[in-house]
Amino acid sequence: TGKYKPGISSEKARQVAVGSLSSLYPGSNVSLEEVIPFYGYYLIHYSVNESIKGIMSVNAFTEQVWYHTWHGHLIRMKRLNDES
Repeated sequence: TGKYKPGISSEKARQVAVGSLSSLYPGSNVSLEEVIPFYGYYLIHYSVNESIKGIMSVNAFTEQVWYHTWHGHLIRMKRLNDES
């Protein structure tokens, strides 16, 4: 078995995500949190007009975008510290 190598970079996934969000929310200010790589896709948390809106993924090979609507409405995010 070889090492996993996505077909697109995380920067390209970011560009695809911003393009998709800009089409979905025209005229709005869209922004992304970090782009998290997984096997076959990138996971991205996004905000619209400085309000956390949800989670989306970008396929690492086809650039297909899908929104994680099954989670319901995102209320808030909390980053936990890894230090004990």
